[in-house]
Amino acid sequence: MNTLKRDLKIALLLGGPGAEREVSLVSGNSVYDALCRAGFTDVTKVDVHGPDFRLPEGTELAYNIIHGTFGEDGTLQAILEERGVPYTGAGSRSSALCFDKSESKKVFLDAGVPTPQAEILDCSNGIVMPSLPCPSSSSPPARAPAWASTSSAGRRMCSLP
Repeated sequence: MNTLKRDLKIALLLGGPGAEREVSLVSGNSVYDALCRAGFTDVTKVDVHGPDFRLPEGTELAYNIIHGTFGEDGTLQAILEERGVPYTGAGSRSSALCFDKSESKKVFLDAGVPTPQAEILDCSNGIVMPSLPCPSSSSPPARAPAWASTSSAGRRMCSLP
């Protein structure tokens, strides 16, 4: 395992333009405190609002703590790859795949990884009742509007009255 040098110039990316911005800001502050306690001496918080964010000159590592859309869906990762900046976490392609629940489920099943029972409901033409037994949970697809985050923030539990 490689040990990071304590004077590594780290840009701590927090906030983000998605529905989980406030959670990311809180998480980012906690990570900042932890990095400082661990002895890292050159950590700069970067409050990201969209793709045009600026990194401090000479950034050696982008530490991604942006939750949900933009931070976990491969978008931020692709921007950092394009800029040639090393970053924490998975790459842009695997992030995009994992963020899409139905596509990642197909990959898991093809690889023989057991997954919970699931169904995809298309409600574009009105209300559709699920066939899965209660209790169950529902969440919006990866390509949903920003308000419909794919994390637990967008998840709903379904149960019988």
